[in-house]
Amino acid sequence: MNIVEALDVALPELPFQRAQRKLPRVERSLIAREHIEDGSPIVIVLKPKTDGFYRLAPEQWELIQLFDGERSYEKLSELFQEKSGTYCSPEQIREFAELLSDTDLLFKPPGENSLAQVQDLKRQRQKAKKSRFGDLSEIKIAAWDPDVFLTRLYPYVKFIYTRWFSVFSLAMVGFMTFVFVQRWDEIWNDTLQYYTFTEKGLADLAEFWVLFLFVVFFHESAHGMTCKHYGGGVHSMGFLLMYFMPCFFCDASEAWVYGKKWQRLATMVAGIWIELVMCSFITVVWWATAPGMFIHDFAYKLILITGIGVVLLNINPLVKLDGYFMLTELVGIGDLKERSTAYVSSWVKRNVFRLPVDVDFVPRRRRIIFIVYALLSGAYSYLLLFTVVQIVHNILLKYTPAWAWLPALGLTYLIFKSRIHLLVSFMKTVYLDKRERLRAWLTPPRIAAIAGATVLLLFLPLWPDFIQGRFSLEPVQRAAVRAAVAGTVAEIFADEGQIVSAGVPLVRLRNLDLESQAARVNADYRLANARAIEAQLRYSALGGAEQERQQFAEQNRLMGSELAKLEVVSPISGTVVTPRLHDLEGSYLPQGTLIAEVADLSHMRARVYVPEFAMRDLRVGASVKLHLEAFFTPVMGTVVGVAPAPSEMEAGLMEKQQYKGIRPPQFWVATVALNSNGLLREDMAGEAKIYVRRRSIAGFAWRFARDMVGRRVW
Repeated sequence: MNIVEALDVALPELPFQRAQRKLPRVERSLIAREHIEDGSPIVIVLKPKTDGFYRLAPEQWELIQLFDGERSYEKLSELFQEKSGTYCSPEQIREFAELLSDTDLLFKPPGENSLAQVQDLKRQRQKAKKSRFGDLSEIKIAAWDPDVFLTRLYPYVKFIYTRWFSVFSLAMVGFMTFVFVQRWDEIWNDTLQYYTFTEKGLADLAEFWVLFLFVVFFHESAHGMTCKHYGGGVHSMGFLLMYFMPCFFCDASEAWVYGKKWQRLATMVAGIWIELVMCSFITVVWWATAPGMFIHDFAYKLILITGIGVVLLNINPLVKLDGYFMLTELVGIGDLKERSTAYVSSWVKRNVFRLPVDVDFVPRRRRIIFIVYALLSGAYSYLLLFTVVQIVHNILLKYTPAWAWLPALGLTYLIFKSRIHLLVSFMKTVYLDKRERLRAWLTPPRIAAIAGATVLLLFLPLWPDFIQGRFSLEPVQRAAVRAAVAGTVAEIFADEGQIVSAGVPLVRLRNLDLESQAARVNADYRLANARAIEAQLRYSALGGAEQERQQFAEQNRLMGSELAKLEVVSPISGTVVTPRLHDLEGSYLPQGTLIAEVADLSHMRARVYVPEFAMRDLRVGASVKLHLEAFFTPVMGTVVGVAPAPSEMEAGLMEKQQYKGIRPPQFWVATVALNSNGLLREDMAGEAKIYVRRRSIAGFAWRFARDMVGRRVW
């Protein structure tokens, strides 16, 4: 135990009493600037290298500046009245000084600072003891004061704040937007795949860390440099891990003192803007280089990091990143997240759980903002935390697919441990608050009524019983169009996704041998027809000529039908589902070659794979609810048939089991008829629920126990 701790134990009240006997003295390192907010003057005060700043009335700041550690409260009262014309009693000034005693606005002697540091260290150690693994949300690795470095660098980079560079940057970002719009599907899908971290090795993860650190360093440096541009200082910058993800931080809080509203907004948006500018230059490199080059591939990875994903994350106001601070500055509500969360939490505790909690007053116009923001921000924050767990799970899947869930579950517990403890503590508080009232309310008649309601809830058939199974969609009518005769594709009249009617030509073929033979037969037929007419006129050899004419007429008819087959038509009305049909143009197709497939997508049916143990409940005519993976709302249908024999499930509908002890059952196919709304497509898949009947909770439990015993005891 050192001497400070010994004094703290022996004389715990001494520091407080000694502080009360000293006259207040203003901290000389404070920086302050007067601003106009909502039409009223306000002074923003900040102590460098500390967190947060203070908003004071001009009169309050004028009084604080009079604190020199030597003037008595009576002298301060007289001096303040002379300078401001407003009387403030010595007792009021004493109370005001006591309110400021725990802030950074008043000077503290080195001894008091040391004691405060020791107390802070104690609190940090106590907090660390609560969790053996510390706080995963923010693990600081290193920090430094970059003010001197930024001051030296500023003359070389101040051109980025000129008008010509701003116009040039807008042009570059416009070009980047044009390229992104042209390749949107490709870039967006690659961004989603890049940040899911599936199938990434250690080299890929190390590469991501290095590139991400490079980008984030420039992002945070842009905040600091912009703060420096508007006259502020930057005294803290560092590297930390947020749930094991690499991050930089930069303290640009002096921008709130030296900058006006739009200058503060410029400081906030500087990080996002510099990333967009970097991404625009990198896009030019990617666009101008050939695929396969190292610089081309490297530039594309930087686009994925600096482009859509990071910008959307930073500009989102639901988490405390750049977008959040921009929103609070625009709406003029500081600490929006904390204040809205505290308001909604206290309101729920008071009005829903009837706890004796005070609800802070919030103007009526702001209540809706607080409620909506608190709910959206909370939901989004938890979604981000689950996303972190999902990313870790995806990384581990590459190395241990069978056990990746275990460390992911452990990380989930570490992340949500404090929140679970808060929930448990809250439930205990609710129980302790309502315990006596609950005991008084539970009279014998009420206990009997609750018991009766519980029995009814257990035995009334209220709950629907379903058969669940995977399904895939297929059209009721489907036709394969083949080449009836051999030929070369001369013309194509349809394409993938085009709706065609029955009898509409799809493809026209050319067969020179067939066409020459048909022309020769047609010429022979016309000659035989002329001979038959001549024989009729001369009344000689009429029978032979007529027989020859009929023979060539039949040959001509047959050749005509063969020629008609060169124009391939759709046998049904539907949609062409064959991809890249135009690739057949100019190719030779032997007889019987598949040309295209046409499916009637207006009438679809589902093939539901029902497991063997559920076949006893399957009935034709049962209603079915189909939840497709591509839609939010389910599709209704009816069972119209059940296959007489089992069949294997289509590949891709169910994950293949990796354990020998888990064997999939046999499946019977139930055909479900449904009406397509024009949005359903072939091979869409999802989960089906076939309605059986309504059962009670007791019925479910009894059936499960009976089946479990009956399968082994018979």
